[in-house]
Amino acid sequence: MSKVKLTDVELDIGVDENRLDEEWVRQPRLFHRYSVELADARMEFDEAKADLEVIQADLDRDVRENPINYAIEKLSEKRIEAVVTAQEICVDSQKVMNEAKHKVAIFQAAVNALDQKRAALENLVKLRLADYYSEPKARDVPKEEVDNMKAKARGRRVKRRREGDNDE
Repeated sequence: MSKVKLTDVELDIGVDENRLDEEWVRQPRLFHRYSVELADARMEFDEAKADLEVIQADLDRDVRENPINYAIEKLSEKRIEAVVTAQEICVDSQKVMNEAKHKVAIFQAAVNALDQKRAALENLVKLRLADYYSEPKARDVPKEEVDNMKAKARGRRVKRRREGDNDE
């Protein structure tokens, strides 16, 4: 059984753009962790599929050897298959296999999301290096004038907040 919950996956695939260095350090460990979980899930699926095939083969043989036990008067491939798949042990085994298949799909999605996260981290680093997140720099404008513009902008934001509070 897996130790990972869906909420863990959601947290692990998120990116904290203010901690890119930490995100990059965690990325290979996360990718490895989910790749191993995916491999384990695939193994569980393969085992469940093999179990189902054995159960079906045993039931198929038993139905052919003892058709009267299954209320079959005339043997046909379709009738045998229908009886085999309707047996409770076969239905239960099919459910186990379907659950294992679903688990494979979930971990495959997590690995794919981590690959997307890697690409996002690469692009965020490129944006940082290109000064995308830096403050705009005014050229040929005295520092006092820039400070004055910032103060006016802060005043407008405060005024908008106050007006917003009055609307409620």
